Amino acid sequence: MLPEVVSTAPDGTKAVAYTEIIPVLIEAIKEQQKTIEKQQAENNEQQKRIEKLENMLDVSYIR
Repeated sequence: MLPEVVSTAPDGTKAVAYTEIIPVLIEAIKEQQKTIEKQQAENNEQQKRIEKLENMLDVSYIR
């Protein structure tokens, strides 16, 4: 995925520059947070719709 953070020593040993991965992880977390916030907003809207429908049903039962 990120071959630029892997280096190979003369003896063939592989090493990972973990500090180079941090910016990628931060961006991934930001994108994930946007998705979470969008889903929360959708859930809130759906909850409002459910409550409205439940209230409509309650009113119809009273009549």
